[in-house]
Amino acid sequence: MNYIINTAYGCKLYQHQSFKEEHMNAFTYIKKICLTQLFTYKGYIFACQKTFNFKYKIPLYITDSLQFIPSKNARDYDSIWINYANVYAYVAIKNGISITFYDGTKVDIKISIKTFKTQINRLNLIREVKVKHFHS
Repeated sequence: MNYIINTAYGCKLYQHQSFKEEHMNAFTYIKKICLTQLFTYKGYIFACQKTFNFKYKIPLYITDSLQFIPSKNARDYDSIWINYANVYAYVAIKNGISITFYDGTKVDIKISIKTFKTQINRLNLIREVKVKHFHS
């Protein structure tokens, strides 16, 4: 999966140059993915706040292939959830960044490159702790 956006009828999951529609908003779908991995979104956020002292803009590391960075506040209707695990490259553009995925598709989002890099660094910190706990 490359990214998730909200639509008038639910959300669209863009993957492999196509999309799938779900009849729930993107945030609800993200929470559903968390539950399939045996944790709650709320619990994850709380744990990241306590462990890393993050206040807001916390990316979501689920698995090696599902690592989501929201373009805005997670609950915002127009937030786009980027799956960083599928990001091939990103570059700064006039009003944000342009992201290219491994399958060649692209999406432009309104987020600064500095903020996006901060989110990537946070994902890496979270992954290190999760992998360490899993293997110890």
